[in-house]
Amino acid sequence: MLEVSELISQKTGLNFSIADSVVLRTGRKAKRATLKLGSMKLSVMFIEVSKTFNFLEEFKDILGLSEYERVIIYTSQLLDEEKKFLKEHRIGYIDYLGNFYFPLDIVSGDSAKTEELRIVARSPSALNEFPIGFLFFQNFGLLEITQADIGKQIGKSAATVNLVLKRMEREKLIVKTDKGYHLANIENYFERWRFITSQYKSKFEHGRFKSQLSDEEFKMLLKSHLSESKWAFSGPRVETLLGDGYLQEAKELSIFIEMKSQKALFKDLKLVPSNTGEIVVYSSTFDLREKGQVAHEILICAELFNSNNPRIKEAGQRRFEKYFAQAKKVMNERFGHKYF
Repeated sequence: MLEVSELISQKTGLNFSIADSVVLRTGRKAKRATLKLGSMKLSVMFIEVSKTFNFLEEFKDILGLSEYERVIIYTSQLLDEEKKFLKEHRIGYIDYLGNFYFPLDIVSGDSAKTEELRIVARSPSALNEFPIGFLFFQNFGLLEITQADIGKQIGKSAATVNLVLKRMEREKLIVKTDKGYHLANIENYFERWRFITSQYKSKFEHGRFKSQLSDEEFKMLLKSHLSESKWAFSGPRVETLLGDGYLQEAKELSIFIEMKSQKALFKDLKLVPSNTGEIVVYSSTFDLREKGQVAHEILICAELFNSNNPRIKEAGQRRFEKYFAQAKKVMNERFGHKYF
């Protein structure tokens, strides 16, 4: 079996270092490590389990740990019901097929054991951060609108927005100035946000499908930009069909949609349910599009970055470098050549 260090690097592209190996009181072997998400460092415990594990037996000594540790198990393969079980108990996982979930809802950038931080760390604020982070990227790092307006755009209350912004400010992810809130460092924050993307998607996955459309029919549909429907297409397949041919045979496709429009979506794309389908539909309460139905550039970058395919990751890196250069120019113009 692969070492956990190789597995994490290959499947997630995250920066991390193994601190030490430990033996728990139950005799189970574990590895402590530090994951780096942008400017934030997380302490985690990796526990290897065999493919023949029995949930009731194997997790007796793990379920209790997950209340106090960011526990992540790694194994050869996980079934859908097993992944669901782990998510429900806030236990992270990664398997050799590239399936992974890290419990960011219990993540805090500050290790101080205060009651306030424990409450925030166990709240769903990391998921709520996803749409707010998107608005920051959409506006090249700066938000000049009120918290009430932010809430209206993402379908959240002003109180929720206030909670997330305060936490982000406390963790030095954003800075408040007379121009509003802006990201402290766009490049570093992208590392964190693209990872939160996978958590958001795992939370709001609606279903997997296959399409009866040919690639040419799909291409025509993507180019038509049916702006009356709130669909956001993203993923390697979009880049394959609309790009310069760099990504070939990349069939992964994500669709973010307001579920009120699902009937029209299924009809126009001729989707049929499939457990092994490469088209994944996610429900969304806010609009992730840039023009027509193609997702905003920053979401496309995150989707490509999060792929297990090295070539697709490279394509994401190249696209983000272009976005970052543009964002840096905008930020410098706003703040007089003082880039944050």
